[in-house]
Amino acid sequence: MVENGDNQEPTLEQGNEIAEMHEDAEQTRKAGKRKEFSRLIKAIYGANGGPVDPEILRPYNADDFKEACEYLGREILSEKLLRSVLDEMFEDRHEYLKQAYRHGSTCLLLVSPATESGNDLSDDAIEHEDYFHYVCVHEDGTTQLFSSFLRQGPYASVFPKKIQEECAFKVEWNVGSNGETSNMVSSDEFIKFHNNFVDSFNCLRAFFGLDKFDTKDLYLDEDSYLSKSSLKNAS
Repeated sequence: MVENGDNQEPTLEQGNEIAEMHEDAEQTRKAGKRKEFSRLIKAIYGANGGPVDPEILRPYNADDFKEACEYLGREILSEKLLRSVLDEMFEDRHEYLKQAYRHGSTCLLLVSPATESGNDLSDDAIEHEDYFHYVCVHEDGTTQLFSSFLRQGPYASVFPKKIQEECAFKVEWNVGSNGETSNMVSSDEFIKFHNNFVDSFNCLRAFFGLDKFDTKDLYLDEDSYLSKSSLKNAS
């Protein structure tokens, strides 16, 4: 960069160079925060269900997490993604939903810069929505991904407390007189799960400073559930 006199304003070219340097430094700092968080996930995964250092299990600072992962939330948390996930759950509701989310567990929605094993995700993973997770947090604190029957350690505990508290909901299935739940998912059970999922997704968007979606066309009621069922049966 060409030096300028002490009392002279930088040229346009110099100003652009300075702005680029600041931007590069900022992106490097944010990438460092993402890697730091990934190391926490890797430590929990590496414990293989055994004891984990309590220092690791502290919730990550919300502002640091938001700053480091803001672009992930902005790129990923679309209405298209929400609808595709809900459609997948509807398709698998009788075969899979109650196995993935036990009665009394918590469904937690997350954006994470790492895989469940703590490996860094590349930028092209955004296209495949690999940064978005909707996990089951069991009553004992262990975590299970929707796509896996394997339980992990307290994976969810390192995410910011605000996400844990606001982007989650308690899973409650209908319990019979024998104290057990049916493997089948009734319409009222799925409607409640579906609408709670929409609310939690909106809260995750809000965490990253994004506007919440209008729920009018996203919520299910008995009529829209029956219509959805009819379309599936006709296909």
